[in-house]
Amino acid sequence: MPFEKAGLKSEDVIHLHGFLTQLRCQDSYCGKVFDIGYKKQNELNGGKCPTCSSKLRPNIVFFGEQAPMYEELNKQIQDCELFVVIGTSGNVIGVNTIAQFATRSILNNYEPSSAINDAYFSKVLYKKATEAVDEIAKEIEAFLNPR
Repeated sequence: MPFEKAGLKSEDVIHLHGFLTQLRCQDSYCGKVFDIGYKKQNELNGGKCPTCSSKLRPNIVFFGEQAPMYEELNKQIQDCELFVVIGTSGNVIGVNTIAQFATRSILNNYEPSSAINDAYFSKVLYKKATEAVDEIAKEIEAFLNPR
């Protein structure tokens, strides 16, 4: 959780597509989430939920699934102070709209996308995320600790 490691509070960050380092119970009534780091899925209770014994799955959004955090995003968007986008085509969710609401916005993509208008972003970086990470971190730190 890179933004949390950079000093942001976890309740102030919305990870739309989940985490590969977590497993989620497939039972919708249970829905417990387990942080397993980078272990194999079946290393946690044989791939079964320790609470209800239902099957576990990675806590990520697969193609064709609705992202559960979109609803939360729509609630929070009106008060957005910092919006960071790393690696998106912009075709699934309209990042242009969100960027317009944000006090400050950062876009990092490997290359431009016809679905994204750079003019809506405060900072645009076209490079690999691994190359942009230090600059993004500095932007976030400057936003959190203005001079």
